[in-house]
Amino acid sequence: MSERKQAFEVINPPHLIKFKVGRRRGNDPEVVAKAEAAVAELEQDYPAWLDDDFQKLQQAFDDALAEPQRRREHFRRLFHAAHEMRGMGESIGYPLVTRMGRSLCMLIESLDEALDGLGEEDIELVRAHVDALAAVVRDNVSGQGDEIARELAVSLEQTVEKRQA
Repeated sequence: MSERKQAFEVINPPHLIKFKVGRRRGNDPEVVAKAEAAVAELEQDYPAWLDDDFQKLQQAFDDALAEPQRRREHFRRLFHAAHEMRGMGESIGYPLVTRMGRSLCMLIESLDEALDGLGEEDIELVRAHVDALAAVVRDNVSGQGDEIARELAVSLEQTVEKRQA
């Protein structure tokens, strides 16, 4: 039997979280209480952050429409604003923001090559995402929202998936 040499080396990084948190078993009530208080504070502040991020998103979209020659730059800003919005939405109780923001990010990524020559259909799909997020932000829709909001999120996600195929 011949000896085979491996063409790669396996590196197992240390588990730094274990060192930072410790190796205690069970939950430390004081740590849990502090974490719950921090989440509660984030939940209170999130609507204001969400509104701020949405204003950036809306402005980037408006700029992209007004200045098609700089569309790539504006869509980059639009992507970053959507990415920020989706980032904490679900963990703070706004899963629709996360879903719609994720869908918009996926759409923008798929449009990247064609940004300079976007068709009206693509622009309207971006607009649909922006308008849906506007309604969620305006009405401060937390949780799963109503049936119409959920159907809208599904419709946006499915349309983006079809466009990517």
